[in-house]
Amino acid sequence: MKTLALLAVSICLVACAGAPNDEPPDCVAGYPSLSMSQLANRWYDDGTVKPPRTYSFELAGSFTVSDSVAPCPAGETCVWSGIVDNSGRVTLDEAAEQLTLVYDTPMQTSAGLSFPTTLSWGGDCGRARLREAETQRSFQVPTR
Repeated sequence: MKTLALLAVSICLVACAGAPNDEPPDCVAGYPSLSMSQLANRWYDDGTVKPPRTYSFELAGSFTVSDSVAPCPAGETCVWSGIVDNSGRVTLDEAAEQLTLVYDTPMQTSAGLSFPTTLSWGGDCGRARLREAETQRSFQVPTR
């Protein structure tokens, strides 16, 4: 029985290793160019940096950044939402692939939060990403 299993594995290794991969790669290089129509959406971080943060951009040039500093536990009722929201205006530098954020004042703050004034635009595999220079936190629009 062991000999038969080893023979099957050996045949598969030889057959699979010898064939070149003629299929196109899943990832197509590049990403959409920076424009308000590409930017207008809700952008989520990957959750590796706490607290979780989202950016929401509107076609008219406004934005909101939301930090979930103390999310309410599931199934409970909380008096305070635990979300720090700040808003403002965004301008695009398409050539530099950079966004400039100007916050409305007064701003809501919480210990440990920083509020970048620039975001870079980039991406890969046809998907755009925003990145905070200070934290290197990356944001994407979820795929549907």
